[in-house]
Amino acid sequence: MNISVIVPAYNAEDTILDTLESLIAQTYPNWEAIVVDDGSTDETAKLVGRFVERDTRIRLIRQPNGGESAARNAGIAHAVHDWLLFLDSDDWISPQHLRRLTDELLSNHTLDAVHCGSARVALDGTLTIEEYLPPSGDMFPTLARRAAFPIHACIVRKSLVEAVGIFDPSFQKSSDWDLWQRIARTGAQFGAVREILAFYRTRPNSVSLDAHLMLEDGLRVLRQGHAPDPRVKNPHANHAKGQPPEQIRTQEFYLLSWCAGLLLGCGKAAQSLLEQIEDDNYPELYADAVAQCIFEAGVLPTGRALHEWEELWPHVEPHLDKFLAALEAQSMSPDLARRARNSLLTLIENHSIVRRPITQKHELTLQKQQDFIAELRRDKRALDIERKKAQKLAEDRNRDLQKKQAAIEEIERAKVASEKDLEKLQQIADEQQKSLQAQQAFIHELERDKLALEKERDDQHHLAEERQTTITALQGKLWVRLGLRLRILRRPDAINYEGKKE
Repeated sequence: MNISVIVPAYNAEDTILDTLESLIAQTYPNWEAIVVDDGSTDETAKLVGRFVERDTRIRLIRQPNGGESAARNAGIAHAVHDWLLFLDSDDWISPQHLRRLTDELLSNHTLDAVHCGSARVALDGTLTIEEYLPPSGDMFPTLARRAAFPIHACIVRKSLVEAVGIFDPSFQKSSDWDLWQRIARTGAQFGAVREILAFYRTRPNSVSLDAHLMLEDGLRVLRQGHAPDPRVKNPHANHAKGQPPEQIRTQEFYLLSWCAGLLLGCGKAAQSLLEQIEDDNYPELYADAVAQCIFEAGVLPTGRALHEWEELWPHVEPHLDKFLAALEAQSMSPDLARRARNSLLTLIENHSIVRRPITQKHELTLQKQQDFIAELRRDKRALDIERKKAQKLAEDRNRDLQKKQAAIEEIERAKVASEKDLEKLQQIADEQQKSLQAQQAFIHELERDKLALEKERDDQHHLAEERQTTITALQGKLWVRLGLRLRILRRPDAINYEGKKE
């Protein structure tokens, strides 16, 4: 099976090299990459151009800036294969990514998509592995509530993406969640590969971290997952009306807590987010889940790893209590602020490299943390070695491809020369054919003249015979008359012309 990889890129000169290198390093060769330069003003197009020259499977399309969804849709329009992978220009994939996911698809032809595990990479290279493992099969109940995986962790049927209306450009955030939700609403079957094969980096001040806009678009996707969606023309009967509306409230508050973590991580107040759900409350709100959302999101704006929360805490604390108090009042959840704060502190302690236990129950030893970090570093080194091997293999294959391409070009040149020679020969043959036709016409004309002459000769011969017959007849008559005349002259009583006897 063949895969079209769509890579939207806008001012991505700092990251696009790693993204495309991860594609070239794939152990699965049957792919094409369409890089859509969405109006970049830096060196993005120039850098991609080098990869286009290096690997014929990579193409570059340029267009005026229209946003991420417009760029992805442009890539879909140019894709020639039946399966799609969307790979952002600041992310990358493991060398085994395409092979493992395609193996899963080939082993089960009922699947419409397959996703894998993913990890976030902090500025210091620390991997944060997503502990939540998305289910397989019918994923609409999951995708109605949350974005289950990053966009480049999933391969999907192109026909299905087109059937549900491709990416909705009215979303500035969460457009991928919106697409997966629409696909799942059709009853599409998802497969799952549990290996960590997709990686995405966090960068300070990333445009993806606009908390207010993220909450606005996220709430829109969440609410449409709990109602009918007229954009999906063929929903599965079980999902036509969406998930039960009464389930929205809990997910609204958790989504809000995640977005609040983005603001708090920047050292900003987050109470203003509550204005977007001011009419809702949820007394059963789970304090540990609120803390987990803030904990995971808080490090994203600065690109930190989770173990660096202690450095982040002085910037977060001044605004944290005010937000939790406002959240407690809004949700009407008793003692939420205190419980969520304590849970957050426990999470910070458990992930701290410097051992500062708060309670014996949640104590993590320094040795365990160091072992865990060492294991991650070993995994990273192993991935780097595998990547280099795959890259060398790709370079060797690319050289072979270049040689083959040169041979093909030589054959093409010879073919063109042969075609020119053939064309000349054809022209000569045409001229000879015309000459032959002229000669044949001349021969036909001579044959007609010959027939005419033969007919004229026959006519003259016949006429001569008739004349000869006439002459013979006249001669006979003349001799008869002459003989008669002689007999008369011999008679004694011959009378002359004057009537006298002679």
